Parts: sequence; C-alpha cells; structure tokens
Amino acid sequence: KRESKGKAAAKGQELKEVRLGRSIKVDPHDIAIRVERAKKFLLQGHKVLLVQQFRGREMMHRRLGEEIIRSVIEQLDGLGKPEGAPRIAGRRMSLLVNPDRARVEAYKRKLEQEQSRAAADQEQDKRDEVEQQPSDHGAEAASGADERDALAGDRSAPSVDGQTASPAAQAASTAAASHSEG
Repeated sequence: KRESKGKAAAKGQELKEVRLGRSIKVDPHDIAIRVERAKKFLLQGHKVLLVQQFRGREMMHRRLGEEIIRSVIEQLDGLGKPEGAPRIAGRRMSLLVNPDRARVEAYKRKLEQEQSRAAADQEQDKRDEVEQQPSDHGAEAASGADERDALAGDRSAPSVDGQTASPAAQAASTAAASHSEG
C-alpha cells in the first residue's frame, strides 16, 4: 500500500527545469521572470530543477553561479526546499528544489484571501460609482439647460409684436427691411 501511495503521489509530481541563463551574465529582470515560473511550478506541486550554464572562462567563476542560484532560492519565498548543494556537471550547475507542501498551501490561502479582498473592493467601487451617477446626471442636465437658455437668449431678439423671434426670422426681417428701403 505504501508503495502504491508513493507512486500515485510521484505520478502527479513532474520534474520541471528552469534555465536561469546561458551565461552568468543574466539581467535581474530575466531572473525575476524565471523565479515567477519556478513559483508557478512549485504551487502546482512539481519539483523544479534550477540550471545555470557557464560559457568560456566563466567556469573559473563558479561562485557567481552559486550566488545566482542562492538568490533564486531566497526569492521563492520558502515555497521549495533545496535538495542539497548545487551540483556541477560539465558546464551546467543545477539544484533540485522540492515543493514545501505546508508553505505552498499557506501561500495559496493567502493568494485566495487577497483575490477575494480585491474582488470585494472592486464590487464596492462599482456600487459607489452607481450611487454617484444619478446625482451627477441631474446636475449636468440642469447646467446644460441653463447654458442652452443663455445661448438662446443671446441669439434671439424681440420682434415687433413683443415675442422673441428665432435667428432665421430675424435674418428674414432684416432682409425684407433692406429691400423695402432700397
């Protein structure tokens, strides 16, 4: 029974390789991307093999490769346990990281709580927005009506019988007046 349980657990757990770079001259942003990928694999329950390659004379500076691997382990937030020290095989330095189940579960719970808080905040923002919209529209409509009245007052002038005439009527009356005089 123990063997079958062990096999079943190992079956769902794959070995994922994350190459840190073809050289020890790796940009910090590239390392951050590799760390996120390794975190994703650890959260899925997979083992992660971190691999750092060396080129040319970089083999003389293995210490720099170890520092890169150690910094990646620190950035994994304890989601994985390194299996021993980094190993060197040819021009590759590698380190196997096993997922720490307790920390992975705690991390997942923390992410779920943050997501639920963010969703609640967004929902509250939408409610606040909906509550403010009717009052905003009423103020805009009133100010729009005032502006239209002011513009209409500027364009219209009283006609002969005391009523306000439209701009078209004013133009027609001035044209008729100029024809009758000339």
